[in-house]
Amino acid sequence: MARGEVTGKKCGPGGIPGYRQQTDNIPFQHRVFSSKQTQFILNVGKTKFFEEVLPKLKAYLDGNKLQITGQSILDYQEERVAEGRQPRPMPQLRKAKTQLEAEGGFGESPKPSSRTRRRSSADLLQEGAA
Repeated sequence: MARGEVTGKKCGPGGIPGYRQQTDNIPFQHRVFSSKQTQFILNVGKTKFFEEVLPKLKAYLDGNKLQITGQSILDYQEERVAEGRQPRPMPQLRKAKTQLEAEGGFGESPKPSSRTRRRSSADLLQEGAA
């Protein structure tokens, strides 16, 4: 998080980049935020923000600047809370060597197929005679 006294950048309460002090008296839901500020508020990266989050927010272009309404940010947060916590998928752990041996799936060498076996000249002569 950027600290204004160290970096010289303007940061408001909570370290929101570009936050202006004169907007303190305006309620959050009536403010508009840039995409960078919204990413910071929602704690999402650039790719996830533009691919997944932005389509769910109310936004408009002001010239060439993308402006996102504070109310849509609050609505998005409420929607996320209402969805509940999604469990993370458990990674598939490799079976231990002893388990594989007990199941008979370890230590057996595959039988070579006829294509992988190298033919000798004697084998070729026998095939030609037959």
